Amino acid sequence: MSWEIRDWPSTTPGAAVETRRTGAEGARRGSELATNLFSMRVLPLLLGTIQIAAVVGIGCSAADEARDPASATASGSAADSSAAVSAPPVWYSRVRTLDLTRDGRADSVHLQAVGARPDSLRISLSFFVAGEQKHREAWGSSYELALVDSAARWSPRVDTVLRARLDSVLASVVVEDLDAPGVRLMAEDRAVIAGLEPRPTQRVSFSYGYESTTRLVWDSPRERFVRLWSCC
Repeated sequence: MSWEIRDWPSTTPGAAVETRRTGAEGARRGSELATNLFSMRVLPLLLGTIQIAAVVGIGCSAADEARDPASATASGSAADSSAAVSAPPVWYSRVRTLDLTRDGRADSVHLQAVGARPDSLRISLSFFVAGEQKHREAWGSSYELALVDSAARWSPRVDTVLRARLDSVLASVVVEDLDAPGVRLMAEDRAVIAGLEPRPTQRVSFSYGYESTTRLVWDSPRERFVRLWSCC
């Protein structure tokens, strides 16, 4: 018995390249076919489902609002109520008109106390020149009631006592010429006045609380009040 050995034909490089090209072309066409099928069949179904869900959601919201119209503005009303609650009530408010700068024009002094209880009010005394606030002093009502017995601070009479004291604070605001007889200047006052040009010609004084007194002078070029002295 004899055996015949034959050489089998091998694949040429050109044939291998052609095979790869054919495979890539098939893959590309398959991808395009899948994309077209998704666009024509699946995508319209998804869009339709989204539109239906949106319509249902809008319908439910409209129905809820129709059943309870007040719910549409509930959040806004709650915000307004919260702002109203946070603002403390005005317990006392008075305004006095006088010429604070001696320029012949009317200025004003505002005294206000805010809070719910006479023993815990916030008091402010503000000085306005030409409609603008130029100085503000602030303190608590407990300082005004320092000489009032603690037990009496809860009685109805404390309202009358405190209002009378605040009236006296507003009345204590006076404008005096620095050169007027009886006007005394301390060394600290003279030091402050020496640093102002032109030299102020009057001072504003007021008292409040247990025994506090403050004196101011008007710095005309800078349109401001400068504190001369404040004690106790």
